[in-house]
Amino acid sequence: MSRSDDAAQTALLSRLLVVANPGLDQQDLFRQAANLKREQDCEVFVLAFSPIEACGAQPLGSVAKIQEQLQLLLLGFFTEADNVRVSVVEVAAGGQAMAKNITAFCSENQIDLLIKTSHPSGSVFHRSTDWELMRSLSCNLLLLSERHWKPKQSILAAIDIENTDEIQQQLNCQILNWTRVIAQSRGDDVHVLSCIELNRALLELGMSETLAVEQKRGSSI
Repeated sequence: MSRSDDAAQTALLSRLLVVANPGLDQQDLFRQAANLKREQDCEVFVLAFSPIEACGAQPLGSVAKIQEQLQLLLLGFFTEADNVRVSVVEVAAGGQAMAKNITAFCSENQIDLLIKTSHPSGSVFHRSTDWELMRSLSCNLLLLSERHWKPKQSILAAIDIENTDEIQQQLNCQILNWTRVIAQSRGDDVHVLSCIELNRALLELGMSETLAVEQKRGSSI
């Protein structure tokens, strides 16, 4: 990789937002954030919420208490020189209120990548915070499972090389670039998948060498 490639990759991630949930195990979340910080030398922001129930109760504690918990947790992954900025916001309990605050924060602070622990809550009538974010965010979103990640994982990047539309080609490049950023931060293997439409009749007759076609298409990425 050339120096110009390195510079372009570094510029890909300038500002990282970590949405923390003090009620969950956040070790993997902050480990991933710390890895990205080391690889990309980006600014790191941490955003957490203190939900307020209808009765006025705060199940996770006051803003000051949550900030103290986060600062202690950050000591295990970041140094003072990293200058991680922590914000805790009081919101009404519910996914939509949190999603709106997160989206606004990303816009105001020009966030490039948001990472958070996946929380698949919701129902027929109420969408989860994650779903709201997927619909409203203009930056990239990385959702981590609540389960602990294995030490060595594989990343699958799905792209469309059949579509020659300029926007699709740009999207392909963005997917591959972000895949490289995440993979390098964790040391993971990368697999790239693109589906190629072939004539079923020719395949059944053995008149198309599928492997050769796949290799030819793959070399154009």
